[in-house]
Amino acid sequence: MIGVGITLVSIVILLINRRADMSPIELQARPIILVALSVLLFALMIERLGLMPSAIVMTAIAAYADESMTIRTGIAIVLFVTCVAIGLFHFGFNIPAPLVKGF
Repeated sequence: MIGVGITLVSIVILLINRRADMSPIELQARPIILVALSVLLFALMIERLGLMPSAIVMTAIAAYADESMTIRTGIAIVLFVTCVAIGLFHFGFNIPAPLVKGF
């Protein structure tokens, strides 16, 4: 059900943002590397440290994939995404990952 919803939203975004000239998109190394690194670190940290520190590290690294990111905006994004992740996965879906390992 969630997968279908994500697919539909992706199709809508694709249709809205179609380029008129359909020129190829330039790939930049920094965003690709930082987002991939953030997901890898999250996967390695979740069992060892818990959901909260893993979400904080993942979001902080991924946020700085954008070169124009400021510290204030980065902190706001980290706080927001971490709160949403905790609310959704820990309390909403009851995923058996501790918020912080040992607590």
